[in-house]
Amino acid sequence: MPLFKRNTHNKLAKLSGMSVLALTLSACQSLPSSDDEPSNFNSLAASEAQAEKVQWQSTPISGEATSLTELIDDKGLTALIEQGISANPDLQQVLLTLKIRRAQLNQADDSLLPTVDASFKANNDEEKNNTYTGGLTVSWEADLWSQIADGNKATAKAFSSQQALYQASLDSLVAQIMSAWLGVIAQSRALKVEEDRVELLAKNESLLLNRYKNGNGDLEGLDGARSSLSSAKEKVEQYREDLAINQRSLMRLLGYNKIEDIQMPTDYPEVLIPLAQLPEQTLARRPDLMSAFYDIEQADLEVQVAYKDLLPSLSLSASLTDVAYSPTAALFTSPVWGLLGQLTIPLFQQGKLDLAIDVAKYEAAQSYQIYRAALLDAVFEVENAISLEKSLSLRQTHLEDALTAEKNNLLQYQKNFKNGSVDIVDLLGVQQDVFNLIASLDDLIYQRLDNRITLGLALGLSGQVANTQGKDQNTKGKLAASNGVSP
Repeated sequence: MPLFKRNTHNKLAKLSGMSVLALTLSACQSLPSSDDEPSNFNSLAASEAQAEKVQWQSTPISGEATSLTELIDDKGLTALIEQGISANPDLQQVLLTLKIRRAQLNQADDSLLPTVDASFKANNDEEKNNTYTGGLTVSWEADLWSQIADGNKATAKAFSSQQALYQASLDSLVAQIMSAWLGVIAQSRALKVEEDRVELLAKNESLLLNRYKNGNGDLEGLDGARSSLSSAKEKVEQYREDLAINQRSLMRLLGYNKIEDIQMPTDYPEVLIPLAQLPEQTLARRPDLMSAFYDIEQADLEVQVAYKDLLPSLSLSASLTDVAYSPTAALFTSPVWGLLGQLTIPLFQQGKLDLAIDVAKYEAAQSYQIYRAALLDAVFEVENAISLEKSLSLRQTHLEDALTAEKNNLLQYQKNFKNGSVDIVDLLGVQQDVFNLIASLDDLIYQRLDNRITLGLALGLSGQVANTQGKDQNTKGKLAASNGVSP
């Protein structure tokens, strides 16, 4: 099969008959009571779940590509991906959210430092001389229990989560652009098949009309040919609109609407099989799982902060003030220092703080369940894509055999039609069957190529564009809808 990498069938390992190992997510299913000490039980359980080795139901295929952009080596597509990354408004929103998280992280780091406030006041009294008051105050809250530090760590985890979420959004966008690009090619090819069908049916109608005028045909066959031609023309119009919709969808992903600027190939490109590493390595590199894991760590830190709200807090402030009859003297002459220390102990907020601890615990447990759901989704996404690759490969082989046999059948019908032993209606039926098989095979090839993009995304392949030189594409699709389908 020329459309795929050499020895593709050899790369699809046969099912070994081994059953799926149960995905063990050993975690605390019950929430800790409010009397328990805070602990990172959720993040520890998530680490164990992520490290748990999973045996795929379908043996992982042996691929070559290590990033999404390596799946298809096409300079035009690479340029579109770069355009989408820089201009897609949805991705830019995620990027701006990441910048907000970075600013919040820097803001949180400053909370451990003392604050300095300066003040200056002028007082104008009609009976007395003008007086000026200058002041300088230094304030600092002692982080006795590492409460502030834990809050800053939670903010850092939120930033890391958003960073992984941005990577996941970028990977998803790249996969969508590649899939939409393939979809435009597939729709163009489907339209070409239908246009060839219309061209052939028009020839058949003209042939039947001439035969009818010469007294060698009947009106029933001519009406049947005209009906088939009109139906095929209707489908051509439908396919043209579907192609326009696919083009607009691609434009939306790219962030602009200049459809005419894109030069699309007419043949399917070569699409490599993604490299599937060990299960734990595959799952660990998925950015959506990384983001969910950081959310767990953030929630665990926030539980610790909630517990430490019950403890006393100590704040210190030092002030420098002076009153004088000139601004210079108010700031630099004989200032008075004052030092104040404040110890705060929560006494009448016990119920409110306990409820805050419970809320933090529930949110931490919820974040863990979100992670478990994401982990299960990741496993089954890989399972489905691997299984579909094998299924589509077998279906493509069967359809190719069926198309070869039907083309041979058509050749025989054409010979018999010229000898007068086969009716024109029967010949038209065989021709339609050949076209239908060509269209089905072409669509199946598209599904298989598109599934490899889905598999690459499920395996956590990065969507970053590498600065590599494009290689010659010697493997192209060679399906021609009109081969061997003439009366």
